Amino acid sequence: MALAADSAVTIGAQKVYNTANKIFALSNFHPVAIMIYGNSNFMGVPWETIIKSFRSEIEDERLNTLVEYCEKFLEFVKEDERLVIDAAEDERVREVFNSFLLEVLSKISDLIANESDSPEPGESEVVKIIDMNMTLILEALESEEYLKNYDETFKNDFEERHKSNILEVLNENIYVELPEQTVEIIVKIALNLFSRSVFYESSGVVITGYGEKELFPSLYEFEIAGSYCGRFMYSEKLPIIIASTQDEKNNTTTASIRPFAQKEMVYSFMEGIDPFLSKVLFDSLEDIFIQLPDMLQVAMKKQFSEDEQEQIRKTGFNVIDEFENVLRKVINNRYVEPVMDIVEVLPKEELAAMADALVNLTSFKRKITKDTESVGGPTDVAVISKGDGLIWIKRKHYFKPELNHHFFKNMGRGIQW
Repeated sequence: MALAADSAVTIGAQKVYNTANKIFALSNFHPVAIMIYGNSNFMGVPWETIIKSFRSEIEDERLNTLVEYCEKFLEFVKEDERLVIDAAEDERVREVFNSFLLEVLSKISDLIANESDSPEPGESEVVKIIDMNMTLILEALESEEYLKNYDETFKNDFEERHKSNILEVLNENIYVELPEQTVEIIVKIALNLFSRSVFYESSGVVITGYGEKELFPSLYEFEIAGSYCGRFMYSEKLPIIIASTQDEKNNTTTASIRPFAQKEMVYSFMEGIDPFLSKVLFDSLEDIFIQLPDMLQVAMKKQFSEDEQEQIRKTGFNVIDEFENVLRKVINNRYVEPVMDIVEVLPKEELAAMADALVNLTSFKRKITKDTESVGGPTDVAVISKGDGLIWIKRKHYFKPELNHHFFKNMGRGIQW
């Protein structure tokens, strides 16, 4: 298993520092690592501090499977009373909802500027547009799955605890008087923000390596929202389980590449097409076939019945499905499978070099475009093997190693700060 991570961390809207550590040993004694992406804090506490506290807690305890390491780490985060601070929870709720609200209001402002019937729309028109957009957002959120540990009492607990925080943020950012119905919709949006799998500003936690009785590595990915109203809220992604043979029934594979956070360049490399371009392509085709009956009626100067129009659209959608099947087959045969066949047999050094190159590819793209350089700085690369454990291939330090020999001596004795 090879891990690679850049060093960029974004503070505020555009301030980027290239000094962050994102890969850590989860145990000082065993072949298990953890990587962080997204929000670098949990309820105001840096993940680095939490991880190193967990290492002290687990010491040299051996666990049979990687799943057990995951469960023990998540339980540690959930149960550690030092991470459950009422003031930190209140601040986190206000902070997350404020960021979400500002983003939504920016889009609504652009919509008003571009589509309003008058140069300076009145308050009633602004309120109507806000209500319409908030309703659409709520409908979209309510279609998502709940985070783990959500229960039916969370709604009442959240509103009782945080409704005042939500209203405070709302009053600070919206200067028109909203009807009570719209305010209630926005409060429901806040509730869903903190209980659905599309949580805003979550932390990605990746745990990978070997359990004591496992011959092959595996990887588990979690999106952690935080602790709210006494509940540790998170979601779990599909794991990667490596085995000697591929078995879809048991979700095992012989090799895998998984990007985290900013994934588009890795997918472009693997599939030969940018994911955004692919989406635009299929969305455009869908729009064309939806309008096809009208275009044919004009071109042929003929009026189709409703059934005929529906049949034309259905035929068009069948064409899209067939096109997608052909494209997927070409992508798999021409791009994905040849790479994965090589990844399956790559030696450790080359596996590390590949992981490093994929991160640098994304960093280079950010550097030569107008996008914020949210991927960049030195790349840390580590390899985990059953026999050698976690080995650093590339690693930055915030200090000069030659001036801090005591640090490495203590590392050898299992002492961590």
